[in-house]
Amino acid sequence: MIKTILVDDNPNFITQAIRYLSNCDDLVVVDTTANGDEAVSAVLEQKPDLVLMDIRMSGVNGLEATQQIKDLSPETEIIILTGYDLKEYRDAALSRGATDYVLKKNMGNDLCKAIERAMNSS
Repeated sequence: MIKTILVDDNPNFITQAIRYLSNCDDLVVVDTTANGDEAVSAVLEQKPDLVLMDIRMSGVNGLEATQQIKDLSPETEIIILTGYDLKEYRDAALSRGATDYVLKKNMGNDLCKAIERAMNSS
């Protein structure tokens, strides 16, 4: 099973994402968090295979949290899952160690494929 942490500050989106993730093979959501600080702590505690990370959140944002997680747990794959289709966000996320960048609006079509790619790249 792919142990996954879902990070987003919108509880309604968390519920929707968990529904989509139920379609992905061999994946279990072991924790959800609402910001980057919580995500870093959850990674240290849960030791997930994968983090699905929003970018814009209060406190430590997803870009900063991605860098911190990769520094502390380089084997953890991170996929940015965001509503922002901006090249500068994509480039910043990938340069900080994210494996992929998926838009929330394409989640139903792209997320399971992105997860499969990420887990096969590790």
